[in-house]
Amino acid sequence: MPRIWVRDVQRHEATSRLFEKGLNPMEGASITGHKTLQMLKRYTHLRAEDLVERNRSN
Repeated sequence: MPRIWVRDVQRHEATSRLFEKGLNPMEGASITGHKTLQMLKRYTHLRAEDLVERNRSN
């Protein structure tokens, strides 16, 4: 089983929260330092409830 580091969990959490605040992928990548969208997607885990709410407000 792979080791899970606290910094990895924190990075996942922080990246996901940035997108919940409405940042676009380019803004998120510039803050987190991801060089590719593939890596950015790996660290971004959005909650379905948040996506539904965001779509309702738009």
